[in-house]
Amino acid sequence: MTLRCWNLVLPICLLAVFLAAPALADVSGRVISGTSGLPVEQARVGVVGEEVHGFTDGQGRFVLRGVESPVDLVVSHPRYRPETLTVSDAEGAVVSLTPKQEIFEVINVSASRSPAGQATPPTLAASIVQPNDQALAPATLTDTVRNVAGVAENGQGGLFQVYSIRGISRQRVLTLVSGMQISGERRAGVATSFVDPLLAGDVEVVRGPASTWYGSGALGGVVELFPRRYERLHVETGYSTVGDERFAGLGWGDGAWSVSLAHRESDDAETPDGERLFSRYERTSALVHRVWGGAEEGKSREWELLLLPSLTTDVGKPNRDFPQRTTLYPREEHLMAKLGVTTAGGSRAYLWAHPQTLTTEGREAGELERVENESLDLGLDLQHALDLTPSLSARLGAEYYGRHGVTAFEQDFDAAGQRTGTRRSLNDASLDEAAGYGSLLWRVPGATLSAGGRYTWQGQENAGFDDVDDTAWSGFVGAAVPLPWGLQITGNVGTGLRFPSLSERFFTGTTGRGDVIANPNLDPERSVSADLGLSWFGTTLYVAGHAFRNDIDDYIERIRLASGARTFVNLTSGTLEGVEIEGTWQLADGWSLSFGGHSIDGEDEAGRPLSDVPPDRVDATLSVTPRAGLADGRLGFQVRAEARDGVDDPGSGEVAIDGAFLVEAGATWQLTDDLDLSLRGTNLTDETYLPTADDLAVPAPGRGVGISLAWTR
Repeated sequence: MTLRCWNLVLPICLLAVFLAAPALADVSGRVISGTSGLPVEQARVGVVGEEVHGFTDGQGRFVLRGVESPVDLVVSHPRYRPETLTVSDAEGAVVSLTPKQEIFEVINVSASRSPAGQATPPTLAASIVQPNDQALAPATLTDTVRNVAGVAENGQGGLFQVYSIRGISRQRVLTLVSGMQISGERRAGVATSFVDPLLAGDVEVVRGPASTWYGSGALGGVVELFPRRYERLHVETGYSTVGDERFAGLGWGDGAWSVSLAHRESDDAETPDGERLFSRYERTSALVHRVWGGAEEGKSREWELLLLPSLTTDVGKPNRDFPQRTTLYPREEHLMAKLGVTTAGGSRAYLWAHPQTLTTEGREAGELERVENESLDLGLDLQHALDLTPSLSARLGAEYYGRHGVTAFEQDFDAAGQRTGTRRSLNDASLDEAAGYGSLLWRVPGATLSAGGRYTWQGQENAGFDDVDDTAWSGFVGAAVPLPWGLQITGNVGTGLRFPSLSERFFTGTTGRGDVIANPNLDPERSVSADLGLSWFGTTLYVAGHAFRNDIDDYIERIRLASGARTFVNLTSGTLEGVEIEGTWQLADGWSLSFGGHSIDGEDEAGRPLSDVPPDRVDATLSVTPRAGLADGRLGFQVRAEARDGVDDPGSGEVAIDGAFLVEAGATWQLTDDLDLSLRGTNLTDETYLPTADDLAVPAPGRGVGISLAWTR
């Protein structure tokens, strides 16, 4: 055959081979949750019988290039049941996955906050608590979060009971209400005690240092409360034998508006031994929440308006000084207001204001010391979201946080009621803080990587003192990697910071603990923390464990002087390390067993124990939802048991305490489609125990029984 013939035959043969070969194409689509319709990130999309595979991005999108069409795909994710399907279209395939358990759905999507807040990085350990969806309805917000692994009560008890996260408490734990930072002049920290649990929706607990993501003061973690949104008319009332507590709540909503009001009051409770606890209070709080615009209305922007007024009176402080020394908070007032906007692309801006007042009275030997605190807190947050590539996204932001008109006016009165002295420890003090930050989220095949940095400046002023300026950098890197067999590993390394508060630097006077002397020479606290987590998502069992270490330099510790007064000093360093575990076992339809626990140690450079480290603890909760079939599907209940170890190496300002075994239970009976009856029992073993190692803490209340009735129309 001549060369010319080959020149004709060869192209014809190649054309025949090309026409006979199967068509190759790019196959793309989205993976969503079949329960919520939200995208599923890091789902593995592979071709059956081949090595070709890819992973979904943050919007659930995937692309497989150069594959035969039609193609058989298998889609899998540790938290969902695998799905196999045939795709014939080149693009537009939508794959719906079924969660292995409802809890996996909550874990996967509940941290996506819009417009209330930014999504928590997937590398951080975070838990979502829903206080109004449990038979064991909490009486306070500290009750709401204290059962989360790594979280515990801290301080002296009562309505103003605060919490610790991984052995860190007080000003080192950041508390937010829908993105608004809560600050106050109580050295013990803030616990959002002015918000009734009836007004609370989800509560997110972020464990570990998160200063880069949330700002100064998040060395231990973050507790963020989101408002409860009512869609219909809801009326609820109840009673508890602990302090003869009475409460009533009213909520209404139509999808855009949600308006609610709650009133709760309590007399003094008693310990199991009949000892009186000075724990009385009366509180009225309300919530107005309006959301409009957004995709549902065909708008590119979603707006949010939030108003939260609260008045609390006659708050008693239960501690060992009572009744020789009585500490009473006669009046606490708050008004939180926020206006925010979020774009379809995820950028957001919001402005908020929070005027507040608190009056503290200490009475001893007939003499009275009264301190009146007031301040105006302000905040502005601007954040812009960028999709740099299909797999790489970024956020850039700027924040301002300020406290102005911060005043602490103290008056002293003798036994006859005559004023004997006045002083202003905080005299129109102010705090201004500005920060710029950025973060990256990179979805590579088989992993989600995150990194970020923040630069913060803070200035403080108070009459009679030199002005103080501080600056600091913080940053973090992390990774979340789904593994075979339903496993997922996460890792996070970050730096944190906390500037000393106005009170620590400038306030000298009377507090609920007694006299305090300021230290204007305090340095900021800085930390380096590492967290390693491993989760397993089985068909009926979920287990997650975390090991962590937190090294803090210039640790600010409260110490007692020879005079009996307290002051603050910078320790050279402090180290906290520990492990925590949590999980849920789906026993049957509607039946589940949740469990958790932690073990935490903390000491300073000299080997002395740090304060605020909670006792080791394990707990388990058996839950049955009403749909489980009991009493025609209308009865549900929860039983929780907790075993906590004692503390035999207390820190400064603490005492050794014994361990305890605690049991509480609750049940909800749906009397009709609109009416629910709930019962709750606390400390059912009537055990006498100290909830914290604080040297002024008193035993917890004895056995209590509560009842509530809720009507929804």
